[in-house]
Amino acid sequence: MFYELPVLNAPDVDASHLDRCIVGQIAHEWLAKGSVVGEAGADAIALFDHVIHRNFRVGKCAEVVPKECFNARRARLYVCVVVVVHEHITKNPVEHVQTRSKSNYRAIVITPSQTLAILRSFSDTLHHTLILTCSATALRSSEILALRWADILWDEERIGVSKRWSGGKDGATKTEASDGYVPLHSLLATHLRVWHQRTPYGENTDFVFPSLRAHGRVPLSASIFVAKHLRPAAKAAGVSIEDGQRFGLHNLRHSLSNWLVNKAKVEPKTVLGILRHSRIQTTLDLYTQEDCDETRAAQGEFLSALGIGNQTVQ
Repeated sequence: MFYELPVLNAPDVDASHLDRCIVGQIAHEWLAKGSVVGEAGADAIALFDHVIHRNFRVGKCAEVVPKECFNARRARLYVCVVVVVHEHITKNPVEHVQTRSKSNYRAIVITPSQTLAILRSFSDTLHHTLILTCSATALRSSEILALRWADILWDEERIGVSKRWSGGKDGATKTEASDGYVPLHSLLATHLRVWHQRTPYGENTDFVFPSLRAHGRVPLSASIFVAKHLRPAAKAAGVSIEDGQRFGLHNLRHSLSNWLVNKAKVEPKTVLGILRHSRIQTTLDLYTQEDCDETRAAQGEFLSALGIGNQTVQ
């Protein structure tokens, strides 16, 4: 029995599901091969690479699934586990193999002035409040969609984050560190109160950002909102977004982190608390980009210390 790869459309690609499908297919092909694999696992690697080559370069998924989506070491490890269980080999040849993964993804970050321009483009209170809340709290899109009015702790001046909206239902937060609170400044609270008074769904159990079309039964669709409203508004505000380039609510999270660290000079530990990361390295490496103004200023400080001014170059 072989695992068939699903026919995937670009918006529906689920890398983890694809991993499982290919892992299963490789394992079954290996077992069906009926050969005894040596300790070095040479046959295992050869078969693995053959299946990967076929499925990613000449197969159905070649045009819609980037090869980087596939965790090669993890897949090889799982395949070897399956074959060890079936006693085709006695030792997992991939167990102690180390690999490094590198992504060239660089999130688009926007400035406060661009964020303000985006906000001013929305006359709809729901959309305006959604963008403002997401920009000021750095909540993930799944977390902000899961918010109910009971999570807005007015008196405590904070917002509780204990779930996320995934697969059409509430689920656990992304990590243990994500389960917590984000601050609720009085300015943000004022805007949320205005929306609370205007929304037709203001009960404690109602979604803060509901789908009006679905009569509040579910939150609004983030993907539809981004495609129809946020991306066009961002482009109109001067944000450079290429066709096919990733940009959505999560970029507001990156933008807040980047501005707090580079411009406002907020302590990284405080920014970590707002983003609810478990490691400070994640905040600094993935959510904060190099600031050209700061690097130029730092270089200028050094040149000034050298005593080099604007005198004529010799």
